[in-house]
Amino acid sequence: MAKKQPKFGIFPPNSARFRANHPNLICSLSAKFQRLQEINASIEGSRLVREDTLCADSMGEKERKKLRQKRTGKARHWNLLTDMEAKGAR
Repeated sequence: MAKKQPKFGIFPPNSARFRANHPNLICSLSAKFQRLQEINASIEGSRLVREDTLCADSMGEKERKKLRQKRTGKARHWNLLTDMEAKGAR
């Protein structure tokens, strides 16, 4: 009994057209990444010194202390108290 080959859409994985998609995707993503870096560099000057949250100012000191320890490097850089991460963001 022969094994069934997995389906890869209209181009088999060993075709030149399939392999060409790999670098094309990387180039496309890197162009978007470059544009995001440019935007990030342009907003860097607007960074505020005052610590802030993404919610109400009424956040208690206990929660603030916890978030200061748990926040990501980016949240620390932007002086925000949050445990939000980029994981799963699209």
